[in-house]
Amino acid sequence: MEHQDQLAVVSRRAPANGATVAVSLGEPSMEPDVWRKDVRRARERIGEGQILIVNVLGTPRHDGDAEALVADYLLCAVWAAESGADAVEVHLAAPDPFSEQPQMIYENLPLAAQILYRVRAGVSVPVLARLGPFKSPRQLHETATKLAPWTSGYVLVPGVHRRVVDEKGNAAFEGSTRARAEIVGADTFPIASRQVLEMLVWRKAGAWDRAVLAVGGITSVERAQWILREGADAALVATAALFDPLLAVRFRQAQATAVA
Repeated sequence: MEHQDQLAVVSRRAPANGATVAVSLGEPSMEPDVWRKDVRRARERIGEGQILIVNVLGTPRHDGDAEALVADYLLCAVWAAESGADAVEVHLAAPDPFSEQPQMIYENLPLAAQILYRVRAGVSVPVLARLGPFKSPRQLHETATKLAPWTSGYVLVPGVHRRVVDEKGNAAFEGSTRARAEIVGADTFPIASRQVLEMLVWRKAGAWDRAVLAVGGITSVERAQWILREGADAALVATAALFDPLLAVRFRQAQATAVA
């Protein structure tokens, strides 16, 4: 798959640098009782030196307003904390249901700030803001600065939205509302890592002191090591773990060898 001016071409060829996937599933979730039980089970099983970060996303109602969405984010965050989360990751890289133009919630600063403010006031564990790609370093700086009072750190960039076609140029997914999809995995690394570096530059300049957690395209031990050397506080893997469940094990082995 290759990126060309907001276009993603889906191919079934074997990837050279790790898997890249076009995702068109909406924002599925199990019922609250199910995922809360999963969080409790995860809490019971994590090992020494591990922490449990739970990602939460409010669900917009067809007849609801922004206040209803904010309240749902808060409810999910409270449930996550009560179930044992060490930190709550507020998923702001989701479509803004109240905008006439396509944009993500983190691009609607008043709404994003209100969500974080309410979550921060409602839970006692650290709160992280999950952000997507920005159009410019300045926009990234302004957003991070605005949201800094209500978050302990930033998670970026989980994926990018693109118009998705197959190798013949036809829409990859059926349905008029599925022309654009989220692209995750190896090929997002150039975009994701560049924005992580921009965030680190702003932090070093003293704009604010918050954790920076890198995610997006970290499909190899070498990529994880590089982003950590550049100053990220953590390297998170998502898509890579689906195809390579032992990636974190190899990373730990490589780190141990380096120290020895």
